[in-house]
Order: sequence, then structure tokens, then C-alpha cells
Amino acid sequence: MEKMHGQNILLIAGGLGLAPLRAPIAYVQDNRSRFRDVDIIYGTKDPSQLLFTYQYDMWRADDINLSIIVDKADAEWKGLWG
Repeated sequence: MEKMHGQNILLIAGGLGLAPLRAPIAYVQDNRSRFRDVDIIYGTKDPSQLLFTYQYDMWRADDINLSIIVDKADAEWKGLWG
């Protein structure tokens, strides 16, 4: 991660693939001023499968752009989390 200081960061995950990205996300949060734009693109089959939903607002508060994509929306899905 230190080699990426000063760069834009793009993290992409689907389903359970978000779990191993939590450590790099935490590093970016702890060192946010060392990175330029930070984007996370995360997708699941449906909203019920989204992981770590309690952290989304924390990531966004640290100026991390979070885009969430679902294959099949349910009646409550609004297109964006939050």
C-alpha cells in the first residue's frame, strides 16, 4: 500500500470478495491524506447479500466513493445505499 501513496485507489469486489478488502480499506482510512481519489465498487446478487453494511457510512465519511450494484433489486432497493 505504501507504494500507492499519492495515487488514486480503485477496489472492486463481488459478494464475499469484500471481506479481504477490509484490511486495505482500513489502511486507506487511517492514511486517507496520502491517497488521491478512492473508489470502491461492490456488487452482489441482491440487497440481502450485502456485507458490512454498518461500515458504508464510515467509508463515505472518510471521502471514499462507494458504489453498490445488485443484479436483482428488491422492492426497497433505491439504487444507492444510504
